[in-house]
Amino acid sequence: MEAKPASSESIFPECWSDDVRMNSLFAPFRKRSVNPLDWDSKLKFWKSLIETWCQKNRQPVFTVAEITKAFERNGRRALCLPDVVIEIIRSGEACKACDFERGNAGGAYSGEPGSWLGWAVGLAKKPMSWAVGRLWGDQSSAPSELDPEEPIVLLSVLKKISDSLVENSTGELTDLAEMQKTEKSKENLRLAVLMLERRGLAQMTQCGQRTLVKVSPDSDVVTAKASTGAAAVAPISEVERSAFVLHKDEVALQKNIEKLEEEKQRLQEEARMYVRKGMRQLAKSSLKKRHELEKCIEKRVTALENVQSLLHRVKEAETDGQVLESYKMGVAALKNTFKEAGLTEDNIETTRNELEEVLDLHSDLTSTLSDLGKSVMPEVEGEEDLEAELAELLSQPEPEAEPAAQPAKTKNEPSPLKWGDDIERRLKTLTVEDLPSPPDDPLVTPPSVKVKSKVIVPDLL
Repeated sequence: MEAKPASSESIFPECWSDDVRMNSLFAPFRKRSVNPLDWDSKLKFWKSLIETWCQKNRQPVFTVAEITKAFERNGRRALCLPDVVIEIIRSGEACKACDFERGNAGGAYSGEPGSWLGWAVGLAKKPMSWAVGRLWGDQSSAPSELDPEEPIVLLSVLKKISDSLVENSTGELTDLAEMQKTEKSKENLRLAVLMLERRGLAQMTQCGQRTLVKVSPDSDVVTAKASTGAAAVAPISEVERSAFVLHKDEVALQKNIEKLEEEKQRLQEEARMYVRKGMRQLAKSSLKKRHELEKCIEKRVTALENVQSLLHRVKEAETDGQVLESYKMGVAALKNTFKEAGLTEDNIETTRNELEEVLDLHSDLTSTLSDLGKSVMPEVEGEEDLEAELAELLSQPEPEAEPAAQPAKTKNEPSPLKWGDDIERRLKTLTVEDLPSPPDDPLVTPPSVKVKSKVIVPDLL
């Protein structure tokens, strides 16, 4: 085989085409004390290449023989790969598949540092390459030799597959056989579910011939629970198992009834065909089979109705349980509120008695103050008469508005009527004595006239 050129899609690095570099990387490991830097660099190269190959092929389980063949170059195979795999197991980044399933590889699963619980907690805080570093116990537990056909589980790749199951989960029970239909390898899926179960992110149970799995659907809850070491998914209850089985039976019965209906239609068409051909006995046989199918369909329909009724009651019971739990929580919250607010029967009774005492005291004080005012200020006599007179005034109608009064006249200003009467009276009293005759000559000055009394004209101003 020729050297595989490095490309954007290739998993091989650029140095894969360098013969000098690759001869050194394909050679067996020497002692680390001779050249620690070269030893660490070589181990890092192969670890990275193996992980990249597993991720690209979505294959968390591999064997030494498999990767040796995959990394063959120019007909030459890497002689150092067995030692590389042993070092990966010693570092805790991988383990044997049999040890993974048993859960007792090198003291792991014991709950101590390096156990599954410690690993799950570390995943939430550290990168994957660091978190699995001490998963599988002491370094002395790593094997000194490996069978080339021994399955090895690379934990970082298996974790990514299990995380994808969490992301695609709905949180409902699922048959493991149905989940395996979407995966290339059933064994890889089974190991991924097993990892989730040990991390507290999944639950598995056996129900007849079925293996039921429930995976936590919330990645936020997964992270929070994993950081505390608690389970992120609740255990599978008997109600969930019953509902799942009933639902599967319902689907199976529906499909069976559909097939029986199709078979009934086929037999009916077959009987018609035999009648047209004149084969009456064969037509009768087809009709008998159709009648038998009709009876079977009736039984299946009755069974389906019973299953659907039971499934409905199971769901109602689950809903009723949730309602009852809500009531319990509400009662507990109300009790806590009463307790925090001090609302007890004794406190209320005590407060009521104190309120009655305070009101009685207030009434006594008010009465005393009223009597004190009467003793200091004597009661006004005739109070009742005043009240009666005031009521009478309020009951009388209000007088109509009088016209505007004329402006007052000046004291000395007489009225026009009286002034005319006074003038007339004075004129009557006026007398003239010894009036001379008119003169002959108008140019002569008339003699003086003696007036007996003077006419007094009142001052009108």
